[in-house]
Amino acid sequence: MRKAADASSKSVDVVTENDKLSFISDTEDWYQVEYDGKTGYVMKSYVDLVSAESTGGTETLYASAANGETAERVNMRKTASTGASIVKVVDKGRSVKILGESGSWYKVE
Repeated sequence: MRKAADASSKSVDVVTENDKLSFISDTEDWYQVEYDGKTGYVMKSYVDLVSAESTGGTETLYASAANGETAERVNMRKTASTGASIVKVVDKGRSVKILGESGSWYKVE
């Protein structure tokens, strides 16, 4: 979840698959949401509008897994650290399922 509707904006929190988000507003590519007491933005491609319940006038969004493609050959690590052990080497151009993000790291399956 980002501070502004921009991929280079500072990360406010990490939202993982199936987390429940409260919809505030949207732009062309982003939803403004409330999550865990914080307000921020998530790319529409990372969430699914599962329910348009009018409970208190808010819509409910759920984080979904997104797919990504490796731009280079990369090492998949056990934790988000270059010092962590390598679990698998992923070749350039391979698809991965993105489950979350932490700083400059992606949690993938």
